[in-house]
Amino acid sequence: MAVAHLVVAPRIYEADVVIRVEEKSRTMTGLDEVAAMLSEKSAGEIEIEVIRSRRLIGSVVDRLGLDVVVEPSRFPIVGKVLARRHLGAEPARPWLGLERYAWGGERLRFARLDVPDELIDERMELTALGGGRWRLSAGGRQVQLEGQTGTAAAAPAGSGRVELDVAELVARPGTRFHVTKLRRDGVVDALQADLRAQEKGKKSGIVVVTLEG
Repeated sequence: MAVAHLVVAPRIYEADVVIRVEEKSRTMTGLDEVAAMLSEKSAGEIEIEVIRSRRLIGSVVDRLGLDVVVEPSRFPIVGKVLARRHLGAEPARPWLGLERYAWGGERLRFARLDVPDELIDERMELTALGGGRWRLSAGGRQVQLEGQTGTAAAAPAGSGRVELDVAELVARPGTRFHVTKLRRDGVVDALQADLRAQEKGKKSGIVVVTLEG
């Protein structure tokens, strides 16, 4: 059971960075005492507040598209294990002829994905059709949209429109992907909770930032 857990359990990675913050004087002659009264926090503490600010984290979410979750449809239990062991540049060959599942090496990346409020946090399905073409099903398959990689596409959906631009699609024809557009505020809150930033020592100016995922 322990070996099975080690094989099946998802991998957890940690990234960390050490930042040195140098204090620079921004006061005018004769106003040093006033500045000291107004600023009780060290440069490191101020830097931590900036790093954890909603404005900065929100810009990271937008730039990296972290509010879009893409998960290839894997065969239950063993599918993720086999996909993790695949190291080739091209998608792995399907096992037992099950071509609708992803067996490793598949990639799907969006340049843009906008959905109406009804489809926020709802799982959609994108199917590779071959030749860079794809089909998106959403809203209980009420939305059917087909398009070509590198070309923007849109379709009416509920109170608005689904608009997307697939930047990269590497998969065998028939492979399915689960796609979810998350609420941006929720993603920012989750990153703020997971991001750890602390100053080493008191007023040392050395800030350590760590993130697991």
